[in-house]
Amino acid sequence: ICDAQTLPPAEKPPVIVELFTSEGCSSCPSADAILSEFQRSGLPNVNLIVLGEHVDYWNYLGWNDAFSDPVFSARQRHYSDLQKRKSVFTPEAIVN
Repeated sequence: ICDAQTLPPAEKPPVIVELFTSEGCSSCPSADAILSEFQRSGLPNVNLIVLGEHVDYWNYLGWNDAFSDPVFSARQRHYSDLQKRKSVFTPEAIVN
């Protein structure tokens, strides 16, 4: 019997963390830092997959997020629709 900590990464269960973020969001830098820390240190017993997805809906404020993509905004809206929410926000993390 193997302990999950001794399993190679490919055999550990995957956990996906999607962070919807933006360079135009004043609350996002701390969430981005936490995501970076997750990526650096990982989590025991899982194969951690972290995604920073920069939305484009903050771009109207005057400076464009160079990493933003309407695909990420649409993906976040899709999650919001599935949860029957009327709005989206940043930062927002979706796990698995």
